Amino acid sequence: MDGVSVSHYTGDVDAGKMSGGAAVPGMPSLGTTSLWIDPQTKFLHKLSMDVDLGGAFKAMSDMAQALAGTPTPGGETATPIPSMKFKVEMTISKQNDPSLSVPTP
Repeated sequence: MDGVSVSHYTGDVDAGKMSGGAAVPGMPSLGTTSLWIDPQTKFLHKLSMDVDLGGAFKAMSDMAQALAGTPTPGGETATPIPSMKFKVEMTISKQNDPSLSVPTP
């Protein structure tokens, strides 16, 4: 990547592990992530995430409904939770380049 040999790592985005805990039962994976890292310098060169929060919101809604008890026959039907997909991609270059400067706020 930009003339640098990088290692590519992939994995699932797990909400339970992100909060420092164990996997949450019934909580689906939030998506996938990919990292491209220079093994020599440990600099991150690229990050890519494909995330869908819809499944997580549905799981939380299902848990809340379970606590509410038995629904009333003929009562309102719950509104389906839509897919909430997004993709984030970030490419980083010129790490530690002395020609770059950030103005003081």
